[in-house]
Amino acid sequence: YYHDYYSAERMVLVVTGDVAPAELEPLLKRHFASLHTGSQPNKPLGTPVSGQGLRIAVCREPEASETSVALCLARPAETDPDSVEKRVRLLRRTFVCQLLERRLSDYCRQPDAKISQAEFLDRDVYDALRMTRADAVCKNDRWQDAVAVLEQELRRACEYGFSQSE
Repeated sequence: YYHDYYSAERMVLVVTGDVAPAELEPLLKRHFASLHTGSQPNKPLGTPVSGQGLRIAVCREPEASETSVALCLARPAETDPDSVEKRVRLLRRTFVCQLLERRLSDYCRQPDAKISQAEFLDRDVYDALRMTRADAVCKNDRWQDAVAVLEQELRRACEYGFSQSE
């Protein structure tokens, strides 16, 4: 996979500053000329799988002092043309993520909180899929509590929405 996809023709280098292209080119050649050309330069990275139901993955890092948990929903990217309706829909999703983050930020400040931080995201990833994620950080032995907190807040938002003050 590395040799097929992590290659020079799939990379982007951004240079900012007061630099003349003629000065930059020798530096780039010196530092990046050894990069290999991938065997699959234009091969798509794949399509998201849908309709598979719940999948659980656990990746343990025994030396870590905290645990990260995530609830993810992957679906095909939104490829419809740009429009006012699409922008409004995406803006509403952004607001919902911000409101959920604010709720959990308030929760994290409580003395008996089961998580120390949380984040909600909803965005397209490489024009391949739309990813909605709820992430939280907790003590290593509290990951099940963290999953419950995320699930309960998501359920509360879906069932009851948000208050006027929010």
